[in-house]
This record gives sequence, structure tokens and C-alpha cells, in this order.
Amino acid sequence: QLAASSYSASLVDLFKKSYKFWIIIISYFFAMTYQSAVLKLIRPMNDTSSAVPSAFISPDLEFHTTISYILSIIVFTLLVPHIWITLDLIKPSTIINTLAQKISSKNILNASRPESEDDPIEPVTSIIVRSLERHDEGTVSYGLNIISNKIVNLFDTNQLLDEERDKIDQFVSYHFSLIGRLAINSNDIYSLSNIISALKPIANKLIDKNLAKNAINIVDIISDIGEKGSENKLGTVAEDASDALKDLGIHITKQDNH
Repeated sequence: QLAASSYSASLVDLFKKSYKFWIIIISYFFAMTYQSAVLKLIRPMNDTSSAVPSAFISPDLEFHTTISYILSIIVFTLLVPHIWITLDLIKPSTIINTLAQKISSKNILNASRPESEDDPIEPVTSIIVRSLERHDEGTVSYGLNIISNKIVNLFDTNQLLDEERDKIDQFVSYHFSLIGRLAINSNDIYSLSNIISALKPIANKLIDKNLAKNAINIVDIISDIGEKGSENKLGTVAEDASDALKDLGIHITKQDNH
């Protein structure tokens, strides 16, 4: 619950889809049900000579009690992997990697609009935004790189129609622009530099694929970040944007020569 409130409500889905988590839960449920049934083997006897009735012990009770003790040891031992699994699931890198598996051309093309419930990039963006607010620079950088790598692979491996590329480009531009605006508002120089670094591979891939129209949209985001960084006197950001644009220009020149 703490991790979900800190990063994303999508974390609950990770637990729901974890078979290891359900194995442990079912083991506890079975142990408690079995041990409750064992208690029913104890039957009271009518004994008028005593104010407190004595108990009739079923012949099978000793056997079932032994099984109950064994089950108790097993389920308490399962606490160790349960804690380990939980700690692994709530790691930001694990959450981002799992959620990023949904970032595919099919899911993006089936999504109605950016930030809708079916937007596959939104859950990762949500974690990045939360991390920005908490100044968790490591998670911001990791999330941006994961999105960048996913998008580069989409443009590299998929044979897409022009309108399909445009839609993917629309989603990418929206999310990076959103993160960029938030980083600018908080004067987060480190995150802005990471956004520029994450956008460069996407732009390079679009240039390699001769998708100038889509590459220009990414270049515009980098230019806008540099301009806003200069206005807010974030000198390092303006320099990073300038260097990135210079490198992209050199890359375009090399492509034209080929």
C-alpha cells in the first residue's frame, strides 16, 4: 500500500499477476482452513460430576495435530520468500520493467488518446512524475531510458504505416513534453538533462529510418526544453539541448551523404 501510494496504483496489479504471491496466500488459506477443521475433532462429553465438561479426544486428532504443526512451520517459513518477493516487486526498477512490457505498437495504436486508461506509456510516466515530485532522480532517469529504448525498438523492428508512426510519435511527444514541463517548473536540471538524453536515441532512429517529419517533433521538444531552460536560467540544460541538436544535425548530414 505504501509503495502503491508512492509510485503508482498499478503496483496492485503486479501482486495480482504474481503467481509466487498467490502460492503463498493460498498456502496460508489452506493451513488456516485445515487447522480450523482439526479443532472440530475435539468433542465435549456429558459429565455431570464436573462443572467443566471434559473432552473426548478423537483417535485421529494426534495425527491431524502433527500435520497442523508441520503446516504451521511451512507457512511461517514461507514468510521469508514472501518478504523477499514483496521487496523485489516494490523496487522502482521492477515496477517500471513490468509496466513497460505493455509498451508495444499494438497497444499504443489501440489506445484512444494519451493518458487514457488504455495508454500503455501512462503507467510508467506516472511513476516518473511521482519520482520527480519526490526528487528521486535515479528512478526518473531509469524510467526515461526504458521508455526511450522501447520506442526505439518499435521504430526499428516494426513495419508501420505513416498514420501509425504519427500516432506513436504523438504519444511519445505528449509524455516527454509533460515530463519536461514538470521538470522545468521544479527547476530540476538533472531530470531535464536525462529527458534530452532519452530523446536523442529516438530522434537518431527516426533519422536513420528517413522519418524526417517525426524526427522534427522530437527535435522541437529538445529545442523547447533548451529554450525554457535558458529562460529559467538553467544554463546546463540549455547547453545540453544545444549539444544534442548539434549532434542530431551532424547525424542528419551523415545520412544525407550516404
